[in-house]
Amino acid sequence: MPQNGIAATAADRAPFGNAVAFFEKLRARPCFAKFVERDLAIWGSGFSPSFLRANAPRYGLVWFGASLPWALFVLFGKLRAGGKAWGFTRVTQRSLATQKSGASSGLAAALREVDAAPLKATPGAFPELVSDDCGLLVYDASDALSATTIAALDYLGYAFAPKRVDASLLEHATTEHRKLTPFGELPALVLKGKDGARCLYGARVIVEHVDALTRGDHWCATFDASGRVTPGDAVARAVARKWAGWARTAWFYQLAPLRLHLLFAPTLRHVFKGDGAALLDAVAAKDCLDPAGARDAAAELAEAFARPHAPGDMAPYASELWGRVGLVEETLAEAPFLAGASPSLADAFALPVVVLAALYHHRCCGASDPAFSPHAVRPHDARFVDDGRAAHVWDGPAWAEVVTAFPRVAAWAAKLRGVNGFDRAVSDLGVAHDVPTLDAPLFDGKGMAYSLLRLPDGRMVPHPPCVKPSAVAELRRSFLSRAGDVFVCTYPKCGTTWMQQIVLLLLHGGDATKVKPHPALQSQAPWPEVCYLRTKRFGGPCPYLDARSLRPPHDAAYAHGPDARRVFKTHAPRGLFPVADANLDPKAKIVYIARNPKDVCCSLYAHASALPPFEYAGDFDHFVGNFVEGKVEHGSWKDHHVDWYVHAQRDERVYYVHFEALKADPRAEIAKLAAFLLDLPGPGDVPPALLDAVAAGSDFKAMKAAAAKAGDGSAEATSRFRSGGAGKWHVSRGGKMTDAHSKAIDDTLLAGLPPGLAFQC
Repeated sequence: MPQNGIAATAADRAPFGNAVAFFEKLRARPCFAKFVERDLAIWGSGFSPSFLRANAPRYGLVWFGASLPWALFVLFGKLRAGGKAWGFTRVTQRSLATQKSGASSGLAAALREVDAAPLKATPGAFPELVSDDCGLLVYDASDALSATTIAALDYLGYAFAPKRVDASLLEHATTEHRKLTPFGELPALVLKGKDGARCLYGARVIVEHVDALTRGDHWCATFDASGRVTPGDAVARAVARKWAGWARTAWFYQLAPLRLHLLFAPTLRHVFKGDGAALLDAVAAKDCLDPAGARDAAAELAEAFARPHAPGDMAPYASELWGRVGLVEETLAEAPFLAGASPSLADAFALPVVVLAALYHHRCCGASDPAFSPHAVRPHDARFVDDGRAAHVWDGPAWAEVVTAFPRVAAWAAKLRGVNGFDRAVSDLGVAHDVPTLDAPLFDGKGMAYSLLRLPDGRMVPHPPCVKPSAVAELRRSFLSRAGDVFVCTYPKCGTTWMQQIVLLLLHGGDATKVKPHPALQSQAPWPEVCYLRTKRFGGPCPYLDARSLRPPHDAAYAHGPDARRVFKTHAPRGLFPVADANLDPKAKIVYIARNPKDVCCSLYAHASALPPFEYAGDFDHFVGNFVEGKVEHGSWKDHHVDWYVHAQRDERVYYVHFEALKADPRAEIAKLAAFLLDLPGPGDVPPALLDAVAAGSDFKAMKAAAAKAGDGSAEATSRFRSGGAGKWHVSRGGKMTDAHSKAIDDTLLAGLPPGLAFQC
C-alpha cells in the first residue's frame, strides 16, 4: 500500500531481498489478485487510476479503467465521504514538487485540506462503548504499531477502554473485528459520537484524530516540555508521516515474519501439542467474515506451525531490521530527534521498531548461543546457566549491542523513555516478544519443564514454563502496589487456592456470592508473573495483565470490598517477589502459607503429572529426588520457606501461617488472619458471624465440588484440589511416600531449619 513506502524501482528494492520475496509470496495469494499492478497504482497513475486499468479487463470492463479520470474517482470518493468537498483528496508527487516552489496549491494546501476533514465511520455494526467520550482501542500486545498508539494516547492523556485481540489465533480476522476494519487492521479505535459509532484504524490516523480531540484543533507534530503538543507545519507533519510509513514497512516485511515464526508458531505448537488440524479447527471456529481471506491467513499460520524455524533461520530478516536502526542513527546526526529539536510522532513510530530490532538481532544473529534456540538441549546443570532474558529490555544484552553500535540511538531512546507513556508501552512490547520457555529441555529427560530466573544472590530458580523471565523483570521494575493490596504467597501446593478463597471472603464480609469458584477465582486474585503479557491460551485460567491493567480504573476486576482492595497470588521466592521492595506500599499485606514438605511433594507430583505445561514424565521415585534437589517449579522448598520465614520476622506486613494449623483449627486461624488483614486489635474483635461465614465458604469439600462443576471436571479445575489433608503423605495413610523417601527429606529439607520454624509431618 502507498503508506507502507514500497520502493519504486528495482534499484531501490535491491537491499531488501527478503522483503521482495515476501511481497512476491503475498502476490501469489488469491486475496491479493486485484492488486496485480501495485507499483503503477502507487507511482505511475497518470490520467486515471492504474489499478482500475489493470484489473478492469478481468471483469469485461476494458473501457472502464482507461476512461475514468482521477477527477471522477475523487468525486466518487467525496460522495462516499458524505458529499462534503473536503472529504476526499488526492495528494501526488507533483504536489510535493510544487510545495518546494511555494505554490499555494502544493502539498501544504493539500495537507491542510486533509487535516480539516472529519474522519468518517467505516460501514458495519459496532460494539457497545464504555461512554460517549471514551473510545474502545482494539489492539494486539505484540504489534509495534499498537505500542506506538498506546504510547501516544497515554502521552495525550486520552482515556480509552482497551480490548486485546490475539493475532496468533487470527482474532483480528473474525466477524466481529472485520466489522470494525475491513482488512483486519490493528490497532483500531471505535468512537461514539453524535452521528453514532465510527471506527478509525491505523496508528497514524488514530493518533492524529485523538490529538485533535484532546486539543480542540488538528494534528500537531511535536511534544513540548510542558506535556502538551506544539503545533507543527505541513512539512513537519509530512516528516512524521514518512516515519510512520517507515515503521509500517518494517512491521509488515521484517517484524511480522519474525513474530510469526519465532513467537506465534512455537507458542501454538505447545498449546496444540503439534496438532495442526486442531489449530485450523480453532481458527475456523472463529467464524471469519471473509472465508477466503481467513483460509489464506490460516494457511500461512499452519505453514509456520508445521515447519519450525530456529532463530538462525530468520537471521536475514533480523539483519534487514538491524539495518533500519542504522538509518535512525544517521538521521539523528542532524538533530536530537527524528523530526527536529523535539520528540514527535516520528519518534513514537520508530522507537518500538528499534527495540524489536535489537531483540531479534541478538536472538537470531547470535543464534550460536544455545540459550536462544528453542530447540537446543541445555545440560543437566542448566539451572546454573543464565540466558540473559531475565533482564529488563533496557538492561539486557540485546540493548547493550545498540549502545555499542549506535550510540546516538541509545541516547535518543533514553530521552524518549522520559516522555509519558513511551517507556511503559515499549517495555510491554519487549515482554510480549519474549518467547515463553515452551520447548524447554527437561532435567535429565524426565523432570519438569522450566524457565530459569536468577535471585539477587546469584542462585538460579526453576519456574513453570509459562513464567517469562522478562515479565518478572518488568513487574519488579514498574509494578507499584498500593495501600490495602493483599498478596497470597506460597510455595506451590501449600494451600494457595484455599487461602485465596479465605482472603476474598474476608474482604467481602463473608458473602460467598461475591467469590467465584475456581478456575474463575484466579481472575479475582490473579497471578501477576503468569498473567503479565501472557498468551491467551497459555498460563491457565488467568486474566490478561499489562502496565495499563495494573493501574486504576482498569484494575477494578480484581479489587474487592468497600475499600476496593486488590488481591494477587504468587509463588515467588522472596528475592523474586513481583513487587520490588522499593515499590511495596507500607500498608500492603502479604500472607505466606507454609506446609510440610512431604505432603507438598506428593501433591506437586500429582499436579505436575496432570497438567500439560509441566510435561513431567518420571515416576514418583524420580520426582522425590528432583524435589529434594530443588529441580521442580519454584526451586527448593527449603530455600523458599526459610527465606520468607526470616523476612517475616522483620517485616510486619508479612503474616506467616502453617497449613497444618489452619487445617486443625480453621476458625481460630481465620480469626488471627482477619485481625491482620482488617487491622483489628486482635482475633477476639472479629465478628462471630463473619467467622462463621468465612469458615463455611472456605470448606474444602464444598470448594472442590464447586470447582469441578464450574470447570466441567477438567484437570485445570480439579488439580488445585487433591486431598486437602495434612500428614497423608505416607503409603500407610494412602499417600505415595515410603520410609526411604521420608528419610531423604528429613536429612535434607527438614535439617537445620531456623529456630521457631517447625513442621508437623
